[in-house]
Amino acid sequence: MKPPCGSSGRDCGVWWGKMHKGTTRPIEMDEVKLLLEKIRLINSKYEKELQAIRFEFNIFSVLNLESDEVNLHSRFLFEFLNPKGSHFQRDYFLDILLKQIGILKFELKNVSVKREYHNIDILITNSQMQAIIIENKIYAGDQLQQLERYHRIIEDKGYKDIEIVYLTLYGDEPSDESRGKLSSNVIKTISYKDDIVAWLNHSLKAETLKPAIREILIQYQSLIKKLTGQYFPEEYIMEIKELLIDEKNIEVAVVLSQAVVEAKIDIQFAFWQELERGLKEAGYKIIDYQKYSKDLVRKYYTSRRNNRYYGIMFELVSNLGDSSKLLFFVELGSYIYYGFTILKDNRRNIVKLPQYDYLAEIVKAVNADFKRDEWWIGKKDPARKYDFETFDSPDVFALANPSRRAECANELVDEIKKLVNDFSHEYGNRVPPG
Repeated sequence: MKPPCGSSGRDCGVWWGKMHKGTTRPIEMDEVKLLLEKIRLINSKYEKELQAIRFEFNIFSVLNLESDEVNLHSRFLFEFLNPKGSHFQRDYFLDILLKQIGILKFELKNVSVKREYHNIDILITNSQMQAIIIENKIYAGDQLQQLERYHRIIEDKGYKDIEIVYLTLYGDEPSDESRGKLSSNVIKTISYKDDIVAWLNHSLKAETLKPAIREILIQYQSLIKKLTGQYFPEEYIMEIKELLIDEKNIEVAVVLSQAVVEAKIDIQFAFWQELERGLKEAGYKIIDYQKYSKDLVRKYYTSRRNNRYYGIMFELVSNLGDSSKLLFFVELGSYIYYGFTILKDNRRNIVKLPQYDYLAEIVKAVNADFKRDEWWIGKKDPARKYDFETFDSPDVFALANPSRRAECANELVDEIKKLVNDFSHEYGNRVPPG
């Protein structure tokens, strides 16, 4: 339907917008303004409480571990799921999680829980030769045939009843490349947002929990809610819900929600464009590998599959002596992070090979916050956190303003330039030319 009175569809006090299934009429702009004003009043009512939550003390945030998949999240789950853990609750936490995710036939007798067994994040086995493989993905990408490989390793050990649990923030499906030849029936997808939060809720009901353990569970639950955008007070959410339970209001809200998605796409894409402009002006040569595009940004917000892990990459060393390149990569998972990586034959998951240890040492000397993993010589968070998934922080909201967006992009470029210059200095001192 072509909008009347101009190409924008916003003239004449009518918003025709992108009609969703079931919408039978154009939305009056006055209706939109009225609904937004009512929500603004609710926001004002809860402003102090919302501010308090946003700046609430959290030990995991203070220690800069929020998104540390290996050193926080996998270790946390391992410790609490292990019947021999220091919580002294035996299989209490494990039993609750298995019931929560629908694994009901696993025998809790002679249970063994291992971490990083053949690179498996968490492996749970018993004497009845049952096994549960937990693959924990906060922001890391899938590896080629990763789940198929893990399944084969455990099958070769004689286990017959094998479950693979694929844990992500929002319950994303594993990639076809990671699943390999495995049937999707073998893989159970669960989320931090729903399953881990529910598990923590049930876990906190134990009367025998020591105060210190209870507080750790509460703090971890707060962190998970923050990472998945669930930290708003229940009363606040319920009041907005009551406002929306109205025939006209819910129709306006549905159309608004579509417009919000389009706005997020435009804001994120514009941010990447500003960042690319700044990096090019700084003299960096951008390559096409894993580069952002409007299509990727759109899929980030509209596809049910795990469409992340793109950004901007540029060369630092074109040949490390083995046809591999050293690059700097600004990448988006749920939020922006950056670091140094290796590319050889269009593969990055080679960075832990011993021949690159010297590069990891140099990167660590540049900044101790850089952490090495299967994809990165060193990765860290920028000074500002741009969480494009939850899209709920002042730093992300600021990107809607073109001048503020340019400032933020330039600030990030300056941050990257300093790290790259410091690296180049260290690299030049340690590696002889030629």
